[in-house]
Amino acid sequence: MINGGQFNSHIYNDDLSSHVSVPTTGAEALATGTGTDTYNWWTSGELSNLPEPNEPPTGYIGLWTIEDIQKIGNDAGYPLNAKYAVMNDIDASATATWNDGAGFAPIDIFTGTFDGQGFDISGLVINRPTEVHAGLFGGIIDGTVQNIGLVDNMIIGGDIIGGIVGVFTGGIISLCYATGSIIGNTVVGGLVGANSSTTVIANCYATSTVEGNTNVGGLIGQNNGSVMTCYIAGPVTGAHYVGGIVGLEFGTVAMSCYDSTITGQSDTGKGEPRTTAQMQNAATYTGWDFLGVWHAPTTGAYPTLRAFD
Repeated sequence: MINGGQFNSHIYNDDLSSHVSVPTTGAEALATGTGTDTYNWWTSGELSNLPEPNEPPTGYIGLWTIEDIQKIGNDAGYPLNAKYAVMNDIDASATATWNDGAGFAPIDIFTGTFDGQGFDISGLVINRPTEVHAGLFGGIIDGTVQNIGLVDNMIIGGDIIGGIVGVFTGGIISLCYATGSIIGNTVVGGLVGANSSTTVIANCYATSTVEGNTNVGGLIGQNNGSVMTCYIAGPVTGAHYVGGIVGLEFGTVAMSCYDSTITGQSDTGKGEPRTTAQMQNAATYTGWDFLGVWHAPTTGAYPTLRAFD
């Protein structure tokens, strides 16, 4: 970060140990390649009036990199019961080489709040085919995850696998979405592997490719909680208890639908199957908030969340 001095140009030297003075007009300016435009260059002292970096909301710990996120539960300064705020879009593609190719280590037994603030985590890799509870979070207990997008993630696990969380035993997931690929064996979901009766998943969507054997769903592998105003538009494949939104259903699914063509599923009673044309028509989404929460779908496009504007 640069602190100090006066600066009004889009070109600057950020090495404060080599203060320079650059001509801005006349022949000397032309000779130095600065042209005839007038720039207000800093010439000495400290730079001033530069914007400070974004600070996290009061009471939250800021997360700027995937390394910061990996510290949760592994560093004394990043406890599992704290509140976290993602501060910018995060490139997580480096995780492909972490831990001898096993990738990111899922955050387990999380009891805090994780607020993405409308930013994305892209390229997250988890390659743990024999492990249970894989996802950005391995397990969440009475926690909150909101306003986060997982883009082009690749998550490979054994049982109870989800894009955001493997096993969700209490709390709320809202205003989230996921794209990429989720591959597991039993209880596999695009967002959540398995959830309990004390969970709510609302205003979320996934277009991930989801593959598994038993209890496989585009959103949740095995649902025991409440799902509302969510949709799915990604391929879903499995052998037993497979569904567009939910694989095995014990909870409730309300005002939620999935693209039956894209998912390759046509189950009812746990979300409503719709054609691609219907999924891209606002009339399909009865009761959805297209003023404050969602952008309405248009021909060729599904609804998107306003949190990511």
